[in-house]
Amino acid sequence: MDDAAHPHDDHADHPLLGTAVALILVAVFTWIFAQLDSNATAAVLGLVALLLGVFALLWQWVLDRD
Repeated sequence: MDDAAHPHDDHADHPLLGTAVALILVAVFTWIFAQLDSNATAAVLGLVALLLGVFALLWQWVLDRD
């Protein structure tokens, strides 16, 4: 995609709002995983939440920068 088609400097980043949305999505997907696998232990659910959270925050704070 050509940079002229979508200039990144035309819109502001909102890292705090993005972080809140990312953490809400992590909570929702962890809850869905808990509902799908009723035998999942707290350690497994914690690991799922940790992995999703680390990826979401890494993407928000590091990878999604110009």
